[in-house]
Amino acid sequence: MPARTLKQVVFPLVVLGVLAVAYMARAKPAKAPMPEVFAAGVRLDDALARSEREGKPVFVFVTADWCGPCQVYKRGALSDDRVTSLIQNSMIPVYVDVDRDTGMTDRLGRMGLRIKGVPTTALVEGGAITRSFAGGVSADALLSWMKGS
Repeated sequence: MPARTLKQVVFPLVVLGVLAVAYMARAKPAKAPMPEVFAAGVRLDDALARSEREGKPVFVFVTADWCGPCQVYKRGALSDDRVTSLIQNSMIPVYVDVDRDTGMTDRLGRMGLRIKGVPTTALVEGGAITRSFAGGVSADALLSWMKGS
C-alpha cells in the first residue's frame, strides 16, 4: 500500500479513536440510589454516640455522586442482601457524601481517616478508625473484610 493511501486510512482511524475516547471520558455513570441500609440517614456524631452505648462498630461509606466506582459499589456490594443484613444487625451505617457532608469528612480526618479517594469504606470502633480501604470491592470481599478475615 502506498504511503499516501496508508495515511488516508490511518489518519481518520486515529481521529475516530480520539473522538471515541473523548466521548467516553465525558460520559458520566448514572447515579445509583443510596443503598437501603443507609436510608435512616444516621449522622456520624449520632452513630459514634450510639456505638458507645450499644458496643457496635460504625460502618462508614464515603462516596460522591460523580464517582463512577462509587455507583458500581452502591449497586453491587452495598446492595447485596448478605452485606446489608450484616451491617443492619451488627453495625451502625453512616453514608458520607464528600461534596455535601464536609463536616463529617473533616471529623473523619481528625479521627485519622485519610480519604485518598472515593469510595472509601471504614470501620470505627471505640471512637477510632480501626480499618479502612479505598475503592470498591465485591460483596464477598466486603463480607470478609467486615468479618475481619
